[in-house]
Formats: sequence, C-alpha cells, structure tokens
Amino acid sequence: MRESTASRWVTVAAVCGILLMLIGLSGTVRADLPPRPDLPGPGSDADGAKSGAQILLRASFDADWPWEMHHGRELWTVVEWQDRSENWHPVEGWQGTLDDVEASPDGTAVGRKAWWVYEETLGQGPFRWAVYETPGSQPVAVSEPFNLPAHVNQSTTIELKLAP
Repeated sequence: MRESTASRWVTVAAVCGILLMLIGLSGTVRADLPPRPDLPGPGSDADGAKSGAQILLRASFDADWPWEMHHGRELWTVVEWQDRSENWHPVEGWQGTLDDVEASPDGTAVGRKAWWVYEETLGQGPFRWAVYETPGSQPVAVSEPFNLPAHVNQSTTIELKLAP
C-alpha cells in the first residue's frame, strides 16, 4: 500500500510539472505574437473590434525644415477637442508621434498619423490636430477645426503644412 501511495504522489508531481511547463510555454508563444494594429479594417468586427472610420493627418514638411534639429518622426501630434467656452483640450489616446515620414527628391516630405474613430463618436466635433516639437511645448502647427467622419468606413484627411 505504501508503494501505491508513493507512486500516486510521483504521478501527481509529474502531471503538475508538465502542466506548469505547458503554461510557461504558452506564455512564451503569446509574447512572440505581433501587436494588434491601431486601425482595424473598415467595418471589421473580427476580434471584437467595433466598426467605425478613421482620421488621418497628412503633414507636409517645407523644403527648409531643419531635419538636423527636428527629425519629423519625433514630432508629437495631438487631436484636441473644443469645449463650449472655446478652449482646446487633448483627446486621451489620440496623441503620439507620426506613423511615417516620406521624403521627396525636391527636399519636401510628408508625414502621416492615423487614428481609428469608433461608430458611437462619428460626426462629433469640433476637433483640431496640433503638432508639437515635444509634448507640452508650443505648437509648430495647428489645423483648422473639423468634425469626425459622419459615416462608418469614411476617412477624413486633415492637411497641415509644417514650416520651420
């Protein structure tokens, strides 16, 4: 009877060890998965994503932009909303550096930043897009006020010129 009890404990310990190893391996595999994109596909409900639209900043850099001092990808972009007293406030979650900057042979460049707009906020406004050298600094440029897209799968592009 003692051997039976001892063999049961060995079996339980072995099963627990295997389970712990499998749990550890599953965490390792998940850590290697790529991050989810910021912008779900138009009308996508995959993975619980809500349908909506997008806003896109298209920032044009002047040919005289001081690249050695201010690399375009490091600029801080913020979508701001206007309250009834006409004060502007940053939108939590719609702040960050440009997604990409493409240079042209003529010395100009275009930077882009996109944010997903969920369906329940479509048509709201006014908003504006502000670009800063660093968070908390004075704006380099500010867009005209705009409203969020009015319909699902729409894209609203805000054009903004950046000069030194």
